[in-house]
Amino acid sequence: MQRPEQVGGHNHSGPLTANWGGEVLNVPNAITFGRLCAVPVAVWFVLQGRMGWALVLFVLAGVSDGVDGWLARRRGGTVLGAWMDPAADKALLVGMFVALASLMTGRAIPPTTAMTGEISLRGLVLPVGGVREKVIAAARAGITTVMLPARNRRDLDDIPPSAQARLRFVWLETVDDAVQAALTPDAEASS
Repeated sequence: MQRPEQVGGHNHSGPLTANWGGEVLNVPNAITFGRLCAVPVAVWFVLQGRMGWALVLFVLAGVSDGVDGWLARRRGGTVLGAWMDPAADKALLVGMFVALASLMTGRAIPPTTAMTGEISLRGLVLPVGGVREKVIAAARAGITTVMLPARNRRDLDDIPPSAQARLRFVWLETVDDAVQAALTPDAEASS
């Protein structure tokens, strides 16, 4: 493990960055992913008739968020989601939506595809911050396709040409665009 400031000479969010994950997988992102997975897993427990486990999961997720919020107000920064900007949870919504669509349809997401974006209640993909850093991290991690909110197209000028040359950009207006672009074609539908 390396300290964030030692990875590629850049200062990255997150307390530690793993050699095998780089800027893509770090502790705050893992915590965020766990929090976002709590609701679908709890729903699965309910559908399986395991109400006790669902209640435990909801309570743990609520306590985690509550303690983090309380400590953030008292100390001026988050602890459980350490060093993460407050909007980071929302920026994972497109990825979580497409992951759930993949699970429900049985269609895979190519491992070289990355995505980010917030989702409105009407299914619009909303812009996010930190696009330059996210795209550079994706290029370093070997990603070939990056799916971004269409409203972030203005940020393309901030991305180094070397990173732009290695990536294919897909601009998303709605979550339907994300699902169509990310999921591989269904084998049964094409036969």
